[in-house]
Amino acid sequence: MSKKKGLGQNPRTGKGNQRTRARELQPNDAILIVCEGSKTEPNYFKAFKLINCRVEIHGLGMNTKTLVAEAVEKWKAFAADQNYFNQLWCVFDRDSFPQQDYNDAFELIRSESMKINRQYKKRMGTPIHFEAAYTNEAFELWYLLHFDYQNTGVSRDQYKGKLDNRLPKPYKKNDPTMYELLENLGVQTAGRQGQAFAIENAKRLCAHADPVQPHNTNPSTTVHLLVEELNKYLKP
Repeated sequence: MSKKKGLGQNPRTGKGNQRTRARELQPNDAILIVCEGSKTEPNYFKAFKLINCRVEIHGLGMNTKTLVAEAVEKWKAFAADQNYFNQLWCVFDRDSFPQQDYNDAFELIRSESMKINRQYKKRMGTPIHFEAAYTNEAFELWYLLHFDYQNTGVSRDQYKGKLDNRLPKPYKKNDPTMYELLENLGVQTAGRQGQAFAIENAKRLCAHADPVQPHNTNPSTTVHLLVEELNKYLKP
């Protein structure tokens, strides 16, 4: 019985080729985004018009720790088909989930990141970046930061009222036009408001967050880190 030609083998000689194998396994800037919400967050991130980057976005409707565990399983399922992502982002909120589950989600990201890198880093030829794009207390904080600096914790219901007062139309959760609305804000105000302003405000919040457990500071967010990463691949 003849041997089956493996990945990276020369199709004519059947011999392995290290350069070919490395090229076939190279993720080439691939980002897997797994969201707690089934629509709000996926709708926002899907609105980024990107080039030179492969992006998969999934809205699972799961909370914190469960979401992280499922994100890892999804990443591994893709990897089993040699469909590699060099970035994995979990997008979730603090909301009213149990404190221990929320804290455990961050610990699980840390531990699973080390495991994935031990198992796949050499095979892929690049480290795998596993990160949380979290918001305390709700994703709507990220929207509000486009308008002004928010350093006082408020409830989810209060976020809606604040957005109603700032948006050109009443805020509706799962609105697929939010990215466009907020981008137009930046244009209309010549950058005084909008995404760049939101990133600046998010960084200010991070600078004042608890140094040990910044994710437990209300308000706080790291959504801007994922946004900055996606911005690297925006269509000109």
